[in-house]
Amino acid sequence: MKEIRCWKFGKWSWHFKECIWCGTSKKTWNTRHKGNGLCINCFDKKRNRNPKRKLAKNLSSKKFREYQLKNNPNFRKEESQKAFQWQHTSEAYKKYRAYRGKLITNFNYFLRKQHKFDKRHNGIEILIDGQRVKTPIKPPRNTELDKERIIIESEIFRNIYRKHIKNRTQIKNKVN
Repeated sequence: MKEIRCWKFGKWSWHFKECIWCGTSKKTWNTRHKGNGLCINCFDKKRNRNPKRKLAKNLSSKKFREYQLKNNPNFRKEESQKAFQWQHTSEAYKKYRAYRGKLITNFNYFLRKQHKFDKRHNGIEILIDGQRVKTPIKPPRNTELDKERIIIESEIFRNIYRKHIKNRTQIKNKVN
């Protein structure tokens, strides 16, 4: 007979109906309530943002790598093979690459057609090298995940914008 756990019955949490970040109210092992209105996954993500926690994690992983390199000469090959295998089989990585690819094509299209007015590109303005630039990035809806999305997309847009400006100046220099 399976052990019955008390968290499977009753409310998700005493004070919260669902997770503050992801909105889940399921009571599976990863989505049950951990603390402060967060499920276990979101609680760990928030905890890992702490700079002291990041330093501790980096230090422990560095020690582990050094230990493995001393004791296992094929450690680097095995790690690179695992990474290669993960990149070619992981669904999450494929989704990430597809999402990033769509962003890059959208940003390139926006920069090429910037002189035309397009209602689809009614986004925020960001500072790039002291210059205000209009972007196709949609404004935030006041959630933490949405703010993270904007930060990631703005970094990608900055890189593409700098390449775009660099290419335009090279073309102008060749013409002159």
